[in-house]
Amino acid sequence: MKKFLSLMLAFVTVLALCACGGGEPAEPNYIANAADVAQLEALYGGRTAFHGELHDHSDSGGTSDGKQSLSVWKATMPGVGMDYAAILDHRQVLHMYLDAWDDNFFIGGSEAATTVIDRPEKVNRYHYNMVFAEPEQLEAIVSSFEEYKFHEWTELDREGCGGQMHFNYPQMTAARFNEVITAVKENGGLFVIPHPCSTNEEVPTNAMELYFQDYIGYEVFYGYGNPDSNNWKTDANYKLWTDMLAGGARVWASAGNDGHQFPEAKCLSTVYSEEGNAQSHITHLRVGDFTAGPIGIKMSVGQTPMGTSGSFENNRVVFSVGDFHQDIAMQKYTFEVSLHTDKGVVFTYEMTGDQAMTFAVDADTAAKFYRVEVYNKTLKKLTALGNPIWNEAKYQ
Repeated sequence: MKKFLSLMLAFVTVLALCACGGGEPAEPNYIANAADVAQLEALYGGRTAFHGELHDHSDSGGTSDGKQSLSVWKATMPGVGMDYAAILDHRQVLHMYLDAWDDNFFIGGSEAATTVIDRPEKVNRYHYNMVFAEPEQLEAIVSSFEEYKFHEWTELDREGCGGQMHFNYPQMTAARFNEVITAVKENGGLFVIPHPCSTNEEVPTNAMELYFQDYIGYEVFYGYGNPDSNNWKTDANYKLWTDMLAGGARVWASAGNDGHQFPEAKCLSTVYSEEGNAQSHITHLRVGDFTAGPIGIKMSVGQTPMGTSGSFENNRVVFSVGDFHQDIAMQKYTFEVSLHTDKGVVFTYEMTGDQAMTFAVDADTAAKFYRVEVYNKTLKKLTALGNPIWNEAKYQ
């Protein structure tokens, strides 16, 4: 009898294994279904991928230090596949008033610098990019903070742009600097700390020494003076950013070539916008809904897009990877796509640069955030970072 029962049990086990396709457990399926795709398109429908630069400089007179005029930039950008460039000439506003300025090519703003006097001396100097669609928005910031000593423009400046629309690099306390950041955000701008690990005397051992407040960008990919974005500065910036995320900061990854010469598609950012102009781009950039890198990444958790916080309860994480920049699409690169949380990597998937893929997984309510990385296995370098979506329940 025992032998008969043993045989029956073995037979049932074989049937069960056959029913599930064999002796090995089935691999989880991370490919999105139709409902997942509909969830993502509900947020990104009607938007197109635009590849461009979020940190460049022109020769616009005044206190600018770029080497090429706005006209040269405008004529050269299409040839390298740049849809937009943030021209952030130092300490001034006047470049946004020049006749050659074109909102269909350029996003405005300025790169400034401040010494924060109550931060550790070796890491107390900060460059920062204040990015806006309109020059009046930048003027409102530098004219309302007396430390900038903004020299307001005259009628002569309006006609000839004589270089007088400039401001200082001030000293501030951390509290005052935070007031500037808040003012930029409330006035419709994007605030980014560029090349954070190459401005000061040393890379901070405590990443939170460079933290000021949530929902600002830190330039992870940085290309100035390097053949591409795969360099020690990028590596240090990436570690800084991921350490800040681990420390509880809700900050975005950005990219910038800091270009001073001709346009180069080295450190691109990708944003999905309704139209190809500054106002449309800044609408999404200023809330962190963009990718650091030359690849389009769209992501949502329920109705929450990249760059902000929402509920993970009973929601799906859905993201797509595609819309590769022209320099990538024409190559036969192999990429590894990975989904990350604060606990580690959820899954990886290998794809090529001529594909577009959409993935999905049930959101883990214990996770603090989700974010996406794309690694170029052919060139052996990190290529794109999707900005995180944070679990609001974990940050209250």
